[in-house]
Amino acid sequence: IALTEADRLDDAMAAFERLEKDYPDSQWQSRAQFGRAHILVIRRQYIGAGEIYRREAERLLSRERKDELAGIYLEFADRYYEGVPADDPSEAKQADYKQALTYYQEAVKLRPTTKLLQKLRFRIARCLEETDSSSEAIAAYRSFLKDYGRQDPRSGHSVAGEIEAEARYRLGATELTTGQPTGARRAWQDLLAWAGDFQGDRTAPLDEFTAQAEYRIAHTYGLPSPGTIPDLELGVAMAERFVGSYPDHPLAPQAELEIAQGFTHHGRHQSAVDRLEMMIENPEYENCKQLPIARRMMGQAYFSQQRFDDAIESWSEFLNQYPTDPQWPAVQQKIVNAEYAKAEDARVRKQ
Repeated sequence: IALTEADRLDDAMAAFERLEKDYPDSQWQSRAQFGRAHILVIRRQYIGAGEIYRREAERLLSRERKDELAGIYLEFADRYYEGVPADDPSEAKQADYKQALTYYQEAVKLRPTTKLLQKLRFRIARCLEETDSSSEAIAAYRSFLKDYGRQDPRSGHSVAGEIEAEARYRLGATELTTGQPTGARRAWQDLLAWAGDFQGDRTAPLDEFTAQAEYRIAHTYGLPSPGTIPDLELGVAMAERFVGSYPDHPLAPQAELEIAQGFTHHGRHQSAVDRLEMMIENPEYENCKQLPIARRMMGQAYFSQQRFDDAIESWSEFLNQYPTDPQWPAVQQKIVNAEYAKAEDARVRKQ
C-alpha cells in the first residue's frame, strides 16, 4: 500500500503478488487482490481490474460465503436457543427464544445454502411457537413443510425425516393450543399417513413424534373432558387405538386414565369403573404414576353410584398402598364422608 501511495506501481504490484504467492491461505489474500485491482484502475487497465473485481464478487456472493457469514449469527442464535446459564447459583441453562429468533431471522436474510436454510427456518418456527406468536408459528411450520416436506430425497431439498416429523407434530400442537382442534387433528393425521409411507431410515425421534401425535389426536375431541357424547366416543376410540398401537409406551397408562376421566365427565360411572379396573389389574402399569389417581377415581366412581362399601374398600386400598401420597388426608376424609353417606342413605330408606 505504501509503494502504491509512493507511485511505485510496479514494485507495489510485485509486493501484492508475492503476498498472494507466499501466503495462499492468509486472510490478507482478498486485500492483496483488491490492491492489484486498484493499481490496474490507476493505470486505466480496466479490463484486468474488472476481472479481479468479478472474481471477488462471485466469491463474496457465493452460497458458501453466505453460509460463513450466517455462521456468525448462528453462533449467537444457537447459544440463546440452547440456553445460557442463569444468574442464580444453580447456573441452570435457560433458553431465550426471543433473542435467538432475532439472530435466526438475520441469518435467513443472507440466503444461505438449502441445508442451513432448513435449520434456520425450522428454528424460527420453533422460536415463534415458544414466544407465543402462535399464528406466525403455524404459518412458519406450514411454509417449512410446503417447501421441504414430502420431497424426493434425491432432489437435495428434503429435510431429514425426524425434522419433518417434529415439524408436523409441532404444527398440530400449536394449532391445538390456539383452539383449532380440527386443524391439529388434520396435521397429526397427515403425520401418521406420512410416517406410514416413509421410505427412509426410521429413527427413534421420528417414531416418538408419530406416537405422540397418535396419543394427542384424542385431545382434539376434548378428552379427558369432551364437550359432547359424540366427542367422547370419538376421543375414546382414538385413545384406545393409541393404546393398541403402543401398549408399552409411557403414555399408554395416561391414555387409559383419560378414557376413564372422559366417562366420568359424562356420568358413565360404570364404564369408568370397568376401564379403571382393567388399568389397575394390568401388570405393565404396576409402577406407573397414574395408578394412585386411578384408585382414587375408582372410589369416586363407586361413590357416585352409591356403592358405598365398594368406594370405602377402594379408598382404603389407596391409603394402604400410598401412605406418602399428597392426597392421603383427602382420601381419608372421603372414607369418613362415604360412611356418613351410607348411614344417611339407610336413614332415608328407613332402614
